[in-house]
Amino acid sequence: MKYRRIFALLFVLILSLTACGREQVPPGNGPLDQDKKIPGKGAINTPTEDGGASGSAASEGAAAWLSVEGGKVLDDLREGAQADGCICSVAFLGAALEPGEDIAAFLASEEAEQYLDAYPFIKEIPPERWIAHPEGGYEVYCIVPTDPKASTAVNTWDINEDNDFLGESDQVLYRSDCGDPILLLGNLSDIMPSLDVEIVDSTGRSLSYQPSLWLYDGSLSGPSEIFDFSMYHNPDFIGIWSAVIPAELGGGISLNLNIGRGGNLTYSYGRGNSEPIALYEGTWSRPDEAMVQFGPECVVFELCLVEGIEDNDLWGQYGPGELHDEICGVWICERGDGPGISSLRLTHVQGDPFIDGCGGWAIVFEGEDQGGDNGGMEQGANVNPHVLTTGGPAFTHMTVLQTENYPDGGYYYEDMTQDGSILIINCAYPGGRRNGVSMEEYAVKSIEHLTMYEAEDLSVEKNSGYSEALGHPVYILTYTTSENDHTFHWKIFMTEADGYTYLYAFDVWHEVYADMEDVIDDVFGRLFFLEM
Repeated sequence: MKYRRIFALLFVLILSLTACGREQVPPGNGPLDQDKKIPGKGAINTPTEDGGASGSAASEGAAAWLSVEGGKVLDDLREGAQADGCICSVAFLGAALEPGEDIAAFLASEEAEQYLDAYPFIKEIPPERWIAHPEGGYEVYCIVPTDPKASTAVNTWDINEDNDFLGESDQVLYRSDCGDPILLLGNLSDIMPSLDVEIVDSTGRSLSYQPSLWLYDGSLSGPSEIFDFSMYHNPDFIGIWSAVIPAELGGGISLNLNIGRGGNLTYSYGRGNSEPIALYEGTWSRPDEAMVQFGPECVVFELCLVEGIEDNDLWGQYGPGELHDEICGVWICERGDGPGISSLRLTHVQGDPFIDGCGGWAIVFEGEDQGGDNGGMEQGANVNPHVLTTGGPAFTHMTVLQTENYPDGGYYYEDMTQDGSILIINCAYPGGRRNGVSMEEYAVKSIEHLTMYEAEDLSVEKNSGYSEALGHPVYILTYTTSENDHTFHWKIFMTEADGYTYLYAFDVWHEVYADMEDVIDDVFGRLFFLEM
């Protein structure tokens, strides 16, 4: 998905009561009755001895809002969840496409169509069961309690210094004495959930769940008590691909594509196994209606030049290849797998080709570690099992600048304080220090992943306390950079584990660095590996 950076407009909820005992609580108003326990922050209609929920039970007409078709699909979904022993079913329906987009706008979008067709009860959920975080959000979920008599509550979920970044329920947004399906809109950040769903079924079984997605592959995150009915569509061109243009057509030019699940894409080319002549980063997408004449298997690549060599020998004796700042084109994708072989045939049909002179060509790429039903990765291929984290944001009110997860298991997350004085980068990439390479030499190479500016006054020290706590050798790097006559101080937590290098970096204005050093050390002391 595309990651969003702008806060949405305030979505104001209205107070409503239904025959099923539902209540939507206006933002900021707190409990409706100070003597009544609040769902999610106390007891949620605990079951009585006869197995029914205390308070108002679901009325006989609770499902009157459903069509016959919608009711059947809902019943089938609940039966599947019950068979798996799940207390509820959850689907990530998609991402709000524009800042401030509400649930109604999302349901009217093309992105929602596949769910409305497959699960017609979703479009029949009445607006009083659409719950949005007061500050908005970008992720839309559907929650279906397995027990129609379950009690349900939705609260805001706050992660901050006051709760040691562990998270806690706060403002009540919705509560109901029956287990009707609900729609949620929340999560401004890709790393911090903002809504808390509390469910207690008629047997007393309970669940507290904060809907969110796994950072690595964008799938639904949650405990085993959740039945995931999200619809995943991983195109069969996801993976790492390489091709060589034969010598008679130009002299052994190698092309390399790294196509990620989330729409991310990197591309490089060069001569043979030598240093790449050009490196591009960008996105892939399916074509719009204007390109349907090329068929449903088309894909659009939009790439921007990251670095390149102007004085190159791309075409050997025929001269250098011209670098382009952007490549935007359309290709027809065809898989041509055989025994022990994975191949991807890309035929250029519109826009910019991979290289000048290759317009209209069909190029066959071979896959690296392809195959199986494992998202394009073989069993045993490199998949990063960890994320280095404190369990929450380092500070409150951070602005998310970049969130990238790569098919090779690497990741890159970048956040900034609201005043811009502190930048935090958390990244990982496959590879480690080779034998014979000093830690300082490797550190100099590693910081190329963080900044393009020259590092000055570089210091590298092993920290025994952090190493013991993490269970892996930890090195602390400090240096300064000069950018536009301004000095920035960098302090970096660096470690290696399971074939990956991890960097957790602070980039701080010179004016505030002295006051922040103890805070940075405290953050470093809380870092741990989260299992993915």
